[in-house]
Amino acid sequence: MKKITVIICSIMIAMSVGCGSKVNYLSLNESKELKMPFDKKDFEDSDDVFYSIQSTRGAGAKSAITKMNTLKAKTDLISKVNSYISNKVTNESQGSDNKSFSNRFKSISESSVSSVVNRLKLIEEKWFIVGKSSSGKEELELWQVYSLAVRNVESTIASKE
Repeated sequence: MKKITVIICSIMIAMSVGCGSKVNYLSLNESKELKMPFDKKDFEDSDDVFYSIQSTRGAGAKSAITKMNTLKAKTDLISKVNSYISNKVTNESQGSDNKSFSNRFKSISESSVSSVVNRLKLIEEKWFIVGKSSSGKEELELWQVYSLAVRNVESTIASKE
């Protein structure tokens, strides 16, 4: 019985010392908290606007980095637009057969999403010099915020009806 009491007391002491110490995670791991160039809270999707925050890093020409970043934003916005259209068509087609929903979704999506996403607007951008690449070129990082008005998507859906 004494052995069990000693073991239990040892465990409790070890837990109170281990759990009770407050070690600063950042100093323990020599980590730094990153501050993002744009706060996602400032660019939350709403009923009026979809946002896309993207970044691209590279040592090439600024125009190439910009094109890659824009492509990433378009890809992100395409998925948001497809989801929005799917939800709209589903809500409007409740009770109808699955085939008509599928056909309607395809007719709207395939023909129109690209043209809608091409209407995106650049809201903000920031360039950073992040060092040198292995070849010695200056390495840049581009952060951009794009927006897409939901009314553009709505007008596309309406034109397909």
